[in-house]
Amino acid sequence: GDDDGLIVSWNAAAAEMFGHTEDEIIGQPLTNLIPERFQEKHRAGIARLHTTGRSTVAGKTLDLVGRRKDGTEFRVEPSFSTWCVGDRRFFAGIIRDVTERKRIEEALRESDERFRQLAENIRGACWLLDLRSQRIVYASPGCESTWARPLEGLYRDPLDWTRSVHHEDQCIVEDLKRKRLAGQLFEAEYRVVHPDGTIRWIHDRGFPIHDESGEVCRVAGIAADITDRRRAEETARIHLEDLAHVARLGTMGEMASGLAHEINQPLTAIRNYAQGCLRRIRSQTGAPDQVTDVLERISEQAGRAGEIIRRLRAFVRKEHVRRVPVDINAVVTKAATIAAAQIRQSGVSLNLQLADAPPSVLADDIQVEQVVLNLLRNAVESMVTADAPKRHLTVETTGENETAVSVAVHDTGCALSQKEIEQAFEPFFSTKPKGIGMGLPISKTLIESFGGKLWATPNDGIGMVFQFSLPTMHGAADDQPRADHTHH
Repeated sequence: GDDDGLIVSWNAAAAEMFGHTEDEIIGQPLTNLIPERFQEKHRAGIARLHTTGRSTVAGKTLDLVGRRKDGTEFRVEPSFSTWCVGDRRFFAGIIRDVTERKRIEEALRESDERFRQLAENIRGACWLLDLRSQRIVYASPGCESTWARPLEGLYRDPLDWTRSVHHEDQCIVEDLKRKRLAGQLFEAEYRVVHPDGTIRWIHDRGFPIHDESGEVCRVAGIAADITDRRRAEETARIHLEDLAHVARLGTMGEMASGLAHEINQPLTAIRNYAQGCLRRIRSQTGAPDQVTDVLERISEQAGRAGEIIRRLRAFVRKEHVRRVPVDINAVVTKAATIAAAQIRQSGVSLNLQLADAPPSVLADDIQVEQVVLNLLRNAVESMVTADAPKRHLTVETTGENETAVSVAVHDTGCALSQKEIEQAFEPFFSTKPKGIGMGLPISKTLIESFGGKLWATPNDGIGMVFQFSLPTMHGAADDQPRADHTHH
């Protein structure tokens, strides 16, 4: 343009941007390309350019609106320079169409504002991490109370919050930090220690935000204090342990007569062997090797009786729930041993079909044994109640795959209707005349507490199949974001 504000040169890019050909625009005022409401701003910029030689204000370029030949408006960012030819002054302008860029910037500003308003009305901590600068661009007031760290520290260092994490949970947070700074989805629960020494549980989760090109540019996160929920879960867990313990005591009480017979057998054998040995010694008719043989049999039977008592004590003992590697075949065998007297006295034949070396499950062996024993007793009682002519009980273990192991108890007793199957795991529902309906609900809750499931289906031909599956150690590691802690 010249000193009078008229256009003297026009290139192909300008023609494409504004829609005017070179013949149409040469000699026309530059203000024809600017909406009337912005023309005064343009003239002020040109005057400043002539006076100072700069087209910027405080280092910033002009932000104007251009007008095309068809009257549509668009955002432009001009940059001007001047030179003189004799007494005449000219200026050249480079004009960029920044409509799309401005739209994105405004969308981001609106998005940030909506995020800020939302974050400050949500209980807990909300934050926004810019991945390019690796800086926190927003942290809600809740961040300070959640992590017990000042907001200024979070803005200075995006990992400042980790300084309050409990030392036992640092391994959990290390993986979380890596995912967070890499712009990946993450979710974890961990503990933080407040300055006064109190320990709080935090549930932290985050997700990536993509820009217009699909690249991850930011990570947004929400962290909530779940201490009250964890305490409620712990109370419920203790209550479940108490219920399970009472159920085990009840089971032992109901099986008392059978167990007394089971223990009485080795005691009777010990008494008979001891009396025979004593008679031989008194009559001096027994050879030393014969006496030794009798004493070995006494020791064997004493060990048998002691083993029965040890199993019963372990079964009814009240302990905290453990999560340890458990051999499901060993658990089934122990439960079958405890129930052997009741099974034999009821005229039931037992068949154990155990899988070859199934993977270990992560659970509490005593509680899983309680579930198996409860299913065995239910099956036996069902066959007795139905006066089944064939009383066959089959327990089958299966390594379904690398992530789960199942136990199925097949009986030939009473078949349940579909409605009864649906109600079988509800508290206080029982098909037994004297049943209180708590065995299966407790069993179901125990199995689910270890990440498994318990269900029932009709048996092939007659009777029922009660079956449960538990995740293997490999499967449990994949499903659980963190290891259990015993210190709360």
